[in-house]
Amino acid sequence: MLTEHLPALQVVIPLIAAPLCLLLRNPRHAWACALITSWVVLAIAILLVQDVYTEGTLPYALGAWVTPWGIAYQIDMAGALMILIIASIGAVVMPYAWRSIQQEIDDLQGGKVLGQHRGKLMLPRPERGYRLRSRCRRLP
Repeated sequence: MLTEHLPALQVVIPLIAAPLCLLLRNPRHAWACALITSWVVLAIAILLVQDVYTEGTLPYALGAWVTPWGIAYQIDMAGALMILIIASIGAVVMPYAWRSIQQEIDDLQGGKVLGQHRGKLMLPRPERGYRLRSRCRRLP
């Protein structure tokens, strides 16, 4: 019964988890929710590839409406493999995201981010003005 709704669950689970991660106050809990979601999405992608391999193209009518009036959602082998690749990348990267997120939060709280990117964004420097103007030359 649940396997017939795998195409819809592949889309719905991340859409439900994203606002849930925002509602969680603790950053560690939000990261854990995102990690669990990425692994669930990977498991669904593996099941979808297995189903497409055994049964062929999977048609799914959203809302049980027929195609002239409703939305038809079909997953073939190319689509299933693309979903599997994307879900695999997300599931592999997500465990390492906590360290990156912590570093970004520390940089934002320490004020390092604006100082590092000030020249790249061409923001005015109060002590020297714009640096871009002094490097421009007239062509002969």
